[in-house]
Amino acid sequence: MYNKKGQFKALLITFILCEVVVSATLFHHIDSRYYSVLAIITSAILALTAAFVGVFYQRQTAKEKNTLDFQSGIQSDKQYVDSMRKLATIFRDYDSSITIGDLANDLHVNKPESQAIRYVLNSWEKAANAIRHGIFDDNYLYSSHKSTVLLIGVKCRPFIRARQATNTSLYTNLNWLIMKWTIRRDSFEEQETKRAIQKIFKELDKVKSGKIPSHLK
Repeated sequence: MYNKKGQFKALLITFILCEVVVSATLFHHIDSRYYSVLAIITSAILALTAAFVGVFYQRQTAKEKNTLDFQSGIQSDKQYVDSMRKLATIFRDYDSSITIGDLANDLHVNKPESQAIRYVLNSWEKAANAIRHGIFDDNYLYSSHKSTVLLIGVKCRPFIRARQATNTSLYTNLNWLIMKWTIRRDSFEEQETKRAIQKIFKELDKVKSGKIPSHLK
């Protein structure tokens, strides 16, 4: 989250320096009658820049606070912690005749295993929605939780698919996040692969319902 601030600060300094250089150059080349006009224009541009910077830092600060609150929330949420422990047991040695996909059925909705899976998935569905709308900081959560989210995405896929069989809108944000972080986790060194990934993200930006268009399936 701090890398983005650094990039923005560098761009801002570059812009201000360019504005000062351009204004100084114009002062040396225009008629003195237009000095006051140029001064007004320069002041207006700098004022708008200051206002934009203020809005940016307010939004970024709010995003960081929301992200840290979420991080602190799941760490202190006893039900989330207990559910994650339950999931670890399920993933490691769940030997019941009922599969993870079966746990999504209404018949097993009250089983502790089903409740644990739903609680964790719902927590990250909300987080994914917040990331998608710029409320949470994607970079920070990726660096802290990518392994957990991607493991959940793989292991709980049968559960998610079973739930979506009756309601296709369920966990669409989480699916989006899992796909995004899976792509991001790997390193892509060939330019052709990078272009393909960029195309995928452009297509994902067009997806409003959470469904991949038929021509991409």
